[in-house]
Amino acid sequence: MKYTVGHLVARVLVILGVTLAGTTTAQSAMVATVPVGASPSGVAVSPDGTRVYVTNFFSDTVSVIDTSTNRVTSTVRVGPGPTGIAVHPDGTRLYVANLVGETISVIDTATYRVITTLNAPAAAIAVHPDGTRLYATTRDGTNSVLVFDTATSLRAATIPVGAAPVDLAISPDCPLAEALRFRAERRIFRIPCIYVANTFSSTLTIINADTDLALTDIAVPCCPIGVAAHPSGSAVYVLNALNDTISAIDTASGQMFAVVFVGDPGGMAVSPNGARIYATDGVNSSLLALDADTNRVIAAVPVPGGAGRVAVSPDGTHVYVVNQRGALRVSEWVKISPYGGNYPLLELRQHTGEYLQA
Repeated sequence: MKYTVGHLVARVLVILGVTLAGTTTAQSAMVATVPVGASPSGVAVSPDGTRVYVTNFFSDTVSVIDTSTNRVTSTVRVGPGPTGIAVHPDGTRLYVANLVGETISVIDTATYRVITTLNAPAAAIAVHPDGTRLYATTRDGTNSVLVFDTATSLRAATIPVGAAPVDLAISPDCPLAEALRFRAERRIFRIPCIYVANTFSSTLTIINADTDLALTDIAVPCCPIGVAAHPSGSAVYVLNALNDTISAIDTASGQMFAVVFVGDPGGMAVSPNGARIYATDGVNSSLLALDADTNRVIAAVPVPGGAGRVAVSPDGTHVYVVNQRGALRVSEWVKISPYGGNYPLLELRQHTGEYLQA
């Protein structure tokens, strides 16, 4: 994402209400503004969907938002420059990567207090599906992913990856041949994979999350800044900064099967049911919804003030986007009309609600 002065003073979260994939009934109209801290950077949703967590880079805080009221209920002081954020699968712990402080803050979600601080030059972080390990990309030039035991907070492994790893995502299943052989030998039904986007080498590193060993690197267009995995494990999506695209990659073959143009992409997420891919378009200041079956843009919703990182609620009904101005919940996406944007659109479903600015 290309940062401007506006990004440095951003203080809001945008909440978009979406129609459930596969249905024709729109969600009830609601619009809300959620002011957070200075320069919101990362966003995550609790497993039960009741809380949204936003890292605020220049405030050195995490905002805790109650999704039933769309209000900040707690503000947690963390290390300098928080960016990446991840929630433990059981919801009891919150992990925050402090880019400037080169630490990871571990927060107890019962008290919203920092209970442990890990020394790590981390940017993006993710938690193993079984909750036993924490993964963090490094930004100190070592080109690696650090692995921590979540029970002891001790470093368990260091995995070499490509140059300048900036983001990572975990898939519940890894269909690569190397992983399948391991699965057959161990009689394991599913093996999680970690996908790491390496900006300077323009590669995607695939890691076996059971052995913490890198399996292979896949070449992608220049220069990957984000990655998201399909919940089925069948595909992985990569944001490429230089040519403003999303690459869709078949995880079994490692081959790219689709490319979607997105102006100045800033964030991306896949819906829990795998039917939709959401990506922010910085040029048109909007959130795009892509059909995961056709890899075509089917909807675009304006996001006043710009759009950055994205997270989706567990039930798929809301998309959370950090931006520069206010937070809102876009009402029903029901009106279909032509759209004259810079990317191919099958249709545009416009919201019908009112924007309320902070």
